[in-house]
Amino acid sequence: MTQSSSENTKVLIVEDDVLTARAVSRLVESLGLVPQVAQLTREALEVLPQSHDLRALVVDLALPDGDGFWVAEAARRHAAALPIVILTGSMSIAIVNQSFRLGAQLLAKPLGAKDIASLRLFLLGAPPQPVVERVEKWARDKGLTPRQSEILVLGLSGLDREAMAGWLGTTQSSVEEHVDHMLKTLSARDLDEILRMLRQITHS
Repeated sequence: MTQSSSENTKVLIVEDDVLTARAVSRLVESLGLVPQVAQLTREALEVLPQSHDLRALVVDLALPDGDGFWVAEAARRHAAALPIVILTGSMSIAIVNQSFRLGAQLLAKPLGAKDIASLRLFLLGAPPQPVVERVEKWARDKGLTPRQSEILVLGLSGLDREAMAGWLGTTQSSVEEHVDHMLKTLSARDLDEILRMLRQITHS
């Protein structure tokens, strides 16, 4: 019997880079979903036939023992409508075409703030880009910097400050400094107040 998407809570993450796998797992958990991490193609191919509650697949192309497309193709055979996100550090026409053929979303590594927002909203089944663009425009209008805009996008994606620092390739203290600047500029009590304001704007 086919389960509804509300019953499908598991996201299979096939990624051998520990930091990326951990960050994506945190994002998945922030959505109330359950991450399951496999570091090898072999592990993922063994898991797929037993996974009847998958919400989505996030798979890196360059795995130690094979090609992430093998996993994506197996997943597509297993579940024709399964949302698939492919991560790649090497973009090419062939990769784009193959991803399109599989009906998968393609994200280039290293993942930035827009990519995290896109991944989050993809997992939620929402169109990502309009939300990101509205946040960026709002931030510019308020006199915030591009980096501060990225922090807001990551905050809306459910990441804490430690995870934000990891995604942005900076330190947690640097993130804290940007947040403090935003609080002063916007006369806000804390970051949550700003994010609540943004959620109202982006969902209006």
